[in-house]
Amino acid sequence: MALAHIDLYDWEGRNRRWTLSRLSPEILAGPGRHVVEWADVLPAALPRETVWVDFAVLHDGARRLEARWLEKIA
Repeated sequence: MALAHIDLYDWEGRNRRWTLSRLSPEILAGPGRHVVEWADVLPAALPRETVWVDFAVLHDGARRLEARWLEKIA
């Protein structure tokens, strides 16, 4: 399975046009899976079946991982 990485950290910076082309519906509907870092910057560009994974480092150094989604995934 193909895996593509898209990073929206620099969304307002120089990579904005390139990032938009990577988030096109045709690209996201293609084969494989897409990992989008900082996806909360542009949530409307992602399909409803997106799985959101949140990572957090807690004050004691422990890590928390939460997953959520809007639609049932087949």
